[in-house]
Amino acid sequence: MDSKRYFEKLLIKVKEKQSLFPDISFNHRYEENGKRDNFASVSFHKFKYVFLVSPQSKKSTYGDNFEGFIVELYIDGKFYEDNFMKLERYKVEIEKKLNIDNINWQGKGESTKGTVCRVFAKYEANIEDESRWDEYINWQVETMIKFLNVLPNYTKKLKKMEKNNMEETELSSYNKIKNIILYGVPGVGKTYSHKK
Repeated sequence: MDSKRYFEKLLIKVKEKQSLFPDISFNHRYEENGKRDNFASVSFHKFKYVFLVSPQSKKSTYGDNFEGFIVELYIDGKFYEDNFMKLERYKVEIEKKLNIDNINWQGKGESTKGTVCRVFAKYEANIEDESRWDEYINWQVETMIKFLNVLPNYTKKLKKMEKNNMEETELSSYNKIKNIILYGVPGVGKTYSHKK
């Protein structure tokens, strides 16, 4: 498959729809890593959404011997597993709103990498069939539009939760400290702050 040409065509279609999502950062690039998946990504609220083409592989992240097209919400970072589990609480509600066949939820360790979590839709197809590229591109772009209409309402909540998690983590590590040396001139509130 000529991945470069496919993604050039895909990104032309994406640019046509960009006015629907003015706050989104489109990364107009694609990567080709030999036999590995090729992708272009979109960023929104610090979450990455990915257009992906997957060649047939026995150990594909998206299922054994899967060949075709993927649209996904890619969740990584410090609290990726925690964020994914929180998002999964809304699974039924999200799937109903997306109204897409074949939505998959992949937690930590369920993929070949095992270092990220993702929510993805897949379209099994012969990626070499250039006569159907317009069909595949339309599916990917329309699916991404559905993702971006639904999922940011939930990922915004995750960012707030992640901030709270960081504060809790910092507080719990502070509470484990046995000895603290407080210094300063008399009357600046050392004892008061420590007791608080």
